[in-house]
Amino acid sequence: MFAKVIFPLVDTSENSRNVKFYETKVKGLWRGNVVVLYENGELKYGIFIGYLHQKSHAVEGSLIRKGDKLDREVFWTRLRKNLLDSPLKLKDDTYEKYKLIVYGNENITKEQAELKLTRNAILSYKDRIRVTSNKNIILKYGALEITIDKYNTIVNLRNQQYDGTVFKKDYFDYNWLSKLLGIEGL
Repeated sequence: MFAKVIFPLVDTSENSRNVKFYETKVKGLWRGNVVVLYENGELKYGIFIGYLHQKSHAVEGSLIRKGDKLDREVFWTRLRKNLLDSPLKLKDDTYEKYKLIVYGNENITKEQAELKLTRNAILSYKDRIRVTSNKNIILKYGALEITIDKYNTIVNLRNQQYDGTVFKKDYFDYNWLSKLLGIEGL
């Protein structure tokens, strides 16, 4: 059996959203699970997007396990570092939408909005990343869904109704990241 995997926001190369294929015996993975891979003598972390039952592409290595709590922490630590080094960008129409749907942001600049959304992406739910059919990823921060394309550009925002999911804002990280990104008080 073979697994299809992508490397969004963790691998900063141009190939981060190209699907790679790994041999695996691990069953029961869901689209969006963080997985641990063995490739060229080193461990890598990626996002599982599906199974193949026949070899149809070059195999890069082995998918050895579904990410546990520590693996997910390593994945998110790398994601955090990459986003702090290279914040997300906003499409113009998504910027206008942000000003309309997120309360209190009617007069915010595009650069400030990009930094705020980068902070929110870092602080989003850590359990599972949703992956769309065109390999965009969706992160959820409270009721706000942030859709990011393969160029690390936010292409859509959706402010959902309350769905019963408990979201606890980490005020320490929120304040620390705001200060670090220069958006404290916004």
